[in-house]
Amino acid sequence: MKHDVVILAAGFGSRLKRLTKCNPKALINFKRKPILQIQLESLDYKLINKIIIVTGYKDYKIRNFVKKKFSNKEIIFVKNN
Repeated sequence: MKHDVVILAAGFGSRLKRLTKCNPKALINFKRKPILQIQLESLDYKLINKIIIVTGYKDYKIRNFVKKKFSNKEIIFVKNN
């Protein structure tokens, strides 16, 4: 059975203010990779029906990053205002 995956990437990251001034927290590097990239690379795509990323703060940066790095995947974006 395939499942839908929802990744929450909408917060301001206010406690990480120094790191999130220019980028959303989903794009902060952890071991030289953005956190969102690590999440998307860890998925078993054979078991996934669709991927939904809920965005908010600096939404355009997340969309651009995902479209560049994961253009071969069907990913739906939902902006949380």
